[in-house]
Formats: sequence, C-alpha cells, structure tokens
Amino acid sequence: MISMFSNCKSLKSLNVSNFNTSNVNYMSNMFRKCINLTSIDLSNFNTNNLETASSMFEECKELTSIDLSSFMDIKLKNISNIFFNCPSLKYIDISSIKWNNKKKVNISNFLAESGQLIITENLLSSLDTKPKDNWEIINK
Repeated sequence: MISMFSNCKSLKSLNVSNFNTSNVNYMSNMFRKCINLTSIDLSNFNTNNLETASSMFEECKELTSIDLSSFMDIKLKNISNIFFNCPSLKYIDISSIKWNNKKKVNISNFLAESGQLIITENLLSSLDTKPKDNWEIINK
C-alpha cells in the first residue's frame, strides 16, 4: 500500500474502512501530499502486521483530526514523519494503540511542523518522550 493515494491533490474525503489490510507490512507515504484531504475513515484497518507507516499522512495540510484507534503496535518499527507538515491537525486518537515498550520505534519528526495538537498523555508516556511546545496534553 506504499504511496497508494500519494499526491492525490484533489482528494477531499476517503473511506477506506473496508480495505483488507491484515497482511500489509508497509503503508509509507500512503496519503502523502493529499493536501486537500479533510477526512479519512480508517476505522477497520487491521495493522497487526504493519511495520512501517513513515510519512503516511505527511503534508496532508487540511486534515484536522484523525482516528487511529484501530491501529495496533505489534510489529511497528517506523512512524517517522507520519504527521510531518500537517498544520491543520488538532486531534489524533490513538486510544487503542498498545505500545510495546520493549522495542524501539522510530518516531523522528513524528509531529514536526504540525498544528496546535491535542493528544492523549498515553502516547507521550508510551513513547518515552517529552511534550513539545505545540502539544497540549489532555487526559481522557
């Protein structure tokens, strides 16, 4: 699924909840540079075999919120740049992700150049990182 929708500049909304992703290892650049994408439904994504999601939403400049609660961190190794340059992004739901603290996950530039974010504290603690200036921490 690498770069599947990349550079679809006129794409505004997308429902991919019925995609069978159970055997997918790589989703890098999947929605990269979908600059007008405002909503996306990933509610049934099975990410049990996902290893890399780097730059998955990079430069999705109109995306304001995203629900990744269906994502699981079983084999995940790289989410670098996943939300790089997403200036409208305000909320990320990762409430169901079960982070595996026994392994290292590449999170470089995870939220670089993104908007005023509201994320749950469980992400920060599970990734063993410190809040950045543009992050607002909330507890749910």
